[in-house]
Amino acid sequence: MWAIHWLIFTLTLPRVEDPWPSSIGIELPFTTAGAGGMLGTVVSLHFKPASRDRAVMIGGLLGFWLGALFYLVALANQLVFAS
Repeated sequence: MWAIHWLIFTLTLPRVEDPWPSSIGIELPFTTAGAGGMLGTVVSLHFKPASRDRAVMIGGLLGFWLGALFYLVALANQLVFAS
């Protein structure tokens, strides 16, 4: 029975042609900050409100810095290996 549910679920999902962008802009750290904040929200659903706010803040900060690091590595890669 679960196979039928899985088949219906996979058939309703849209097809993703190319999930990777052709370029990475400066907006990447801010996008990953939002994703980190959302992840912090999901992880801290059963926390007290003060702890939840702290988890969202830490998730956002970690997301921002990971996005900034990824952007800087991609920029350095482009500058070093540009032809």
